[in-house]
This record gives sequence, C-alpha cells and structure tokens, in this order.
Amino acid sequence: MKRYEKLDKRLALAAFLLLVSVMALDVLTQLHLKEKHLLEQRDDLFLKLGSLRHLVEKELTANLLLIQGTANFIVATDNLTDDNFDKYAREALRGNNEIKNLVAAPDFVIRYVYPLKGNEAVLGKNYKDLPNQWGLVQKAYETGSLVVAGPLKLIQGGTGLIGRAPVFIGQGDEKKFWGIVSGVIDMDHLFRSIKATSQSAGITIAIRGRDGRGLSGDVFLGDESLFTAEEQSVLMPVVFPTGSWVIAALPQKGWDHAPPLSWIFHLVYLLMGVGVTISVSHALKRNMALQTTQELLNEAQHVARLGNWKLDTQTGIFWWSKEFYAILGVDESITRPTLDMFFECIHPDDRETVRTAYERFIATGESRGFDCRIVRQDGTIRYIHAANSRFAGEGKQALAFGTIQDITARKVMEDALVAEQDKFKAMADASYDAFIMIDSRDTILFWSAAAERLFRWTSEEALGQKMHKLIVPPQYHDDAMNGLEKFKHTGTGMVMNSVMEFRALRRDGTTFPVERSVSAFKRGDEYYAVGNLRDITERKFAEEKLERMATTDGLTGLTNRARFLEIAAQELERSKRYNHPLSLTMLDADKFKNVNDTYGHDAGDAVLVNIAETAKRTLRETDTLARIGGEEFVVLMPETEEGMAMQVAERLREAIENQEVVSADGRIIRYTVSAGVTAMRTDDTSIGSILKRADNALYTAKSAGRNRVCKAD
Repeated sequence: MKRYEKLDKRLALAAFLLLVSVMALDVLTQLHLKEKHLLEQRDDLFLKLGSLRHLVEKELTANLLLIQGTANFIVATDNLTDDNFDKYAREALRGNNEIKNLVAAPDFVIRYVYPLKGNEAVLGKNYKDLPNQWGLVQKAYETGSLVVAGPLKLIQGGTGLIGRAPVFIGQGDEKKFWGIVSGVIDMDHLFRSIKATSQSAGITIAIRGRDGRGLSGDVFLGDESLFTAEEQSVLMPVVFPTGSWVIAALPQKGWDHAPPLSWIFHLVYLLMGVGVTISVSHALKRNMALQTTQELLNEAQHVARLGNWKLDTQTGIFWWSKEFYAILGVDESITRPTLDMFFECIHPDDRETVRTAYERFIATGESRGFDCRIVRQDGTIRYIHAANSRFAGEGKQALAFGTIQDITARKVMEDALVAEQDKFKAMADASYDAFIMIDSRDTILFWSAAAERLFRWTSEEALGQKMHKLIVPPQYHDDAMNGLEKFKHTGTGMVMNSVMEFRALRRDGTTFPVERSVSAFKRGDEYYAVGNLRDITERKFAEEKLERMATTDGLTGLTNRARFLEIAAQELERSKRYNHPLSLTMLDADKFKNVNDTYGHDAGDAVLVNIAETAKRTLRETDTLARIGGEEFVVLMPETEEGMAMQVAERLREAIENQEVVSADGRIIRYTVSAGVTAMRTDDTSIGSILKRADNALYTAKSAGRNRVCKAD
C-alpha cells in the first residue's frame, strides 16, 4: 500500500510540474502572438497613413507654393498695378478651389485683393492695426520666409490655413522690403477628404501642429486623446514648406488584442498537457503491464496524431496501429489492412509519388519522409507526413517499419500564416511608396511591388541581396556600413525614426531623389529594419521650376531683373578686384506703345520675343542679356572695353532694325531700338550707378531721334 501511496505522490508531482510547464509555455506563446498581431496591425495602419499623408502633403505644398509664387511674381514685376495683379491671380487660381483669396499689402497696407468682390472692406487696412494678424505678419517680415497660421475659424465662415510670404525687392545691400503676400487656403475641403479617406480605410485619426508647429502645436482635427501614450497610436509626420503636422491614428474599433490563431495554440497546448500528463501517469503507474503500455502508446499516438505500421515482406501481412486506422478513417473491427487498401486511401494526385517512394524504400532501404494527402471514407481530405523508418532482418525474412502523422492542423496554420503574409504583401504592393525589409546583415527579406517599379529589380532578383549595394550609390557605402554595424547591436541609428532625403540607384545605374523613413523591430536576438521610400522626382522638379520662375522672365525666357542685379553685382565685384574691364548696354524698343496700340498686345509680345532672340544670336555666350522692364533690355559684357561695347551695341541695333514680325492679321511690323552704353569706372561702388549712366545715355539716344547708340558722358 505504501508503495502505491508513494507512487501516487510521484504521479501527482509529475503531473503538476508538467501542467505548470505547459501553462507557462501557453502564456509565453500567447504573449508572442499578441505582440506579432499588434505589430501586423500597426504595419497595416502605417501603410494606410502613408496614402493619407501623400494626399495632405500634396494639397498643402501645392497651395503654399502658389502663395510663394505670388511673392515671386511681385518681385519680377516692375510696376505692379491692379490690372496685372488681377490678371496674375485669376490665371494662378484657375482650376484651384482651395485658395479663397490672394492679398498683397505693400508696406503692410492692403492694396491688392483677388477676388475683389466681397473683400472691398479690407482695402486700405494696415496689418499693424490688426492685432490678431500682426504677430504672424511681423514674423514673416522678420524671418524673411513663408509662415503659416492655422487652421483657424474664418470670420466669413469655415476653416482656413493662412500663408503669408514677405516680398523683398533687390539684392544685397539694395534689398528692400516691399510688403506682404497673404493667401487663405480652404481647409474644410481638405478635412472632408481626410475624413472620407480615413473612414474608408477603417481608421480614426487626429491631427496636431497648428501654425505648422508639429508635435508642439495644438490639436485641430480629431480627438486629442489619440496623442496620449495610453492609446498607443501610430504617429506619422506631414511635412510641407515652413512647417509640419503630425497625424495620430488608431483602428476604428481599437487595437484587436485577440490573435486569430490563439485558440489553436490553446487547444494544442491543452492537448499536449493532457496527453503528456496521461502518458506520464500510465508510464509511472503501470510500466510493467504490456496492455497498459499499449494503451499509453495508442493514447500518445492519438494526441500526436501519429500511427505506425509493420510489413512482413515474405508473407505480405500488413499491421496498422490503432491510430493508423483513425487517421485513415476506417473501422478497425471490419477492415483487414493491405498495401493496396493503403494506396487507395492516398489522394489520386499523390498516389503515384507515394507508390514510387515505397518501392524505392523496399528495393534500397532508403528512408525518406514526405508529405501527401489522403481521402477518408467520409470524403474529407487530410494531410499526413509519411516516413519509412527501417528494416529488421534480411532477404525474405525482412520486416519493414514506418509511420504516418496527421499534420492537417499544422498545414491549416501554415496556410493561415501564408495568407496573412500575402495580405501584408498585397497591402504593400498597393502602396504608392516602396517597402523594403532587411536584417541586421543588410540582407533583403521583403521587396514590394512598388520597389520593383521604383528600382527595376524584380522581387526574385532582390531577395537575398545586400540592399545598400543594390540601391545606394557607391560613394555612400562606407557610411551605410558603419551605420549598419551600430544597428546590428542596438537597433538604432541616424536614419531610424526620421524622414530623410537621399539619391537612390536604379538598376540601369541612374540615380534619382527619394524620401526615406525607417523603423526597426526586434525578433529574438536580431534587429530588423523596414524602410518606406518615396520617389520625389516630381517634387524636386517643381522646386527647380519655382526657382526658374523666380529668376527668369516669363515672356522671353531671359534673365529677369532680380537675377540680373545678382549677376551684375558679382561681376562688378570680380572686375574691380582683378582690374578687368566691364561694360553695360541698355536697350529700349522705340515707340513700343504705338505697336501695342496699333497691332495689339500679342503683337507687342512678339516684338519683345524677337528682340530677345535676335540679341541672343548676336551676343557672346559670356554676355548676360536680361529683360528688366516692359520693353527695356540690358546687356552686361565682362572683359569688354567701352569702345568694343559700342561696336557690339551698333551691330545689335542694325540686326534688330532688319527684323520684322507678322501680326495676327498678316501685317508686317518693323521696329527699331535705341541703346545707351557705358563702362565701369573707378568710382563705381554698385551696379546702380552704372545702370543710371546707361539709362542717361539711352535717354540721349531717344532724344536724338531714336534708332541709334549713344555713349554715356
């Protein structure tokens, strides 16, 4: 009796320890599944926010650049009038429903408004007398750059974002403050688009960063609580000229903390605990009884879904374990096992492969496991893993042994995991941005469809390669490798959790600008990085175009007045430093008003274009030709004495005199120009004095009858 009591205590202790171990393993597995499930949800939300950020940045940047462009227009316009401001604003806002109005305030006094209707009351207002607006106006003036205010409620109704850009005319010491350009961007339209996009994506968002202050700004859209740490929101920056916002987002139904496959693991561990406990119990209690051992074996096979078989190669007698019958779904009491019956249970598509593997095992003794499908008598299809384990004996006395294991649950889990991976891949493939994942050794593990389009490497070609060698220009490799070494040990680096721009490398060797954001996560002992890369070629092109607009005359394509004064000041400084000659010629179309009045402004524009083209053909490449007024042009000639400049000016005058332009109604228009020439003198301290002498010489040529070249006194 005592022996059995001692055995019971050992049994209870063993069962308890095993149960605790299984429960602990279950808890750890559930924590891992929850972490993985939350990470997948955050990745999904990150992808959706990327599309939303693209929408917001595109709208804000386009409208703020238009306001800045208005300031550039004023800089390039010598004599701003109501008509030319109205004409520019009407053309600039054509097809734009977001900007409600444009205002220009020379010396802080509102003088120009578009549209004027409904805004007449603001004309003549001085921003200094408007305390609720003067602060940001003063900031734009002091910083010399575009500033934004809002979003804020507008007096006339709705919500708007106000952009204010200072206007400075001239260059260097002659740079002079002209005034302020303001524009009101309709935020209600953008907010509706944001809400519609977020609702269709199934997410709840909030945005902060009033006045473009990013995380330090107030929340102006959505619930402020989304920015608290407790909510675990996904944050994404929205960057636009002179400021930024931050979007916080959560799934509309909140984070799902129940992994989809958790119940399967609960069941597996439950069965494992029960099975192992029962097996240990029977092994300890009746380890001397053959029948009990057999029952334990059968139970273990049932828990593990594992059956075994034995074949006498001489007699052909085939023996199956109890679980073997259960796996095949046949009744043990009425079935006599045969080899043919087993092959009949194999799925028709797999039968020939299984038969070949069995014959190879019998002929050579080669043991090789394989997976296949079976069709049970009730028509259900299950997956099994078959293994021919060994031979016992030789020749005709040989016995063959093997096992089959029901792996249907594992297959279902694998298919579910593959489906989840396919889902993530589909979302990444649908994104405008490229997604790339690497390990700490720089090996590419994921390459989205957008990455294929962006870099022109297929996923099959990219996977397994070193990312920096594939898409980063060689001159950046050393820095990248140094950063990876730090990332390998700490999961941190200069590029982590930031938005940066760099030039990327395509398959054909060309480079292009991209915007990159990178985040990291840890699995086991290794760090992984996921990068989001966006092609910003069009944005850079727009910025370059804006730069050209600020320095180029829109009609003739020549250098405009502001850019000319920059170049001339630099050339004057160089010529004085090295004591080299420098000359300047000022041209003006004769009786140009008569051309406009007689033939129309289109014909006048054609004359100005023809003057520009003729002058470019006549002058040297080293000369700088610019249009600095309505019909007024100037030529800066480095390394040129005044006498040579007079010859060049006369040659140019004659070339223009021989030109003609045909009006829209077919009439021939002939025209001439007058020119004033001067050269740099020792007492010249700025380009302004040289321009004034050339202008006086031009006046002399006009007074002397036009169509001639005169030299300054």
